[in-house]
Amino acid sequence: MGGKRVRVVTLILVIAALSWLAGPALAQKPFKEFVQTHFSLSAAQNKCTFCHGEKKGPSKENLNDFGKAIQADPDMKPLLNKKVGYEYSAQELAILGKVIEKLGPKDSDGDGVTNAEEIALGTMPGDTKSTPAPVDVEAYRKKHAGDAKK
Repeated sequence: MGGKRVRVVTLILVIAALSWLAGPALAQKPFKEFVQTHFSLSAAQNKCTFCHGEKKGPSKENLNDFGKAIQADPDMKPLLNKKVGYEYSAQELAILGKVIEKLGPKDSDGDGVTNAEEIALGTMPGDTKSTPAPVDVEAYRKKHAGDAKK
């Protein structure tokens, strides 16, 4: 009887640990869905690694440079540290969109291409290994040269 009880307790602890580890990823699922829709992300971009590092999975401690820039923006403060299952309002998700737009002219990963250009051209703004082809960047810049002056 004692062995069965130990197995049940162990199983409960494993389930609790897995739920705790999944928490940060599940809490930010609305962010991922909003960004995918709002910015029309490509399939290659619509991954947790859009903001998070590759090795440890999605968590607030494992952010790439673009994710860190989003998190550091003062406008994001009310959206951070919500519990799993928190239902973000449309207004809260719009804040995320505005923060990403504010970061558009910056180059979070330092690869010479702005965050906005990377998003538009289907690459990851927080990953130096994910950079659009120079010919695509040049064509994009020519096409949008007047946009910055408006």
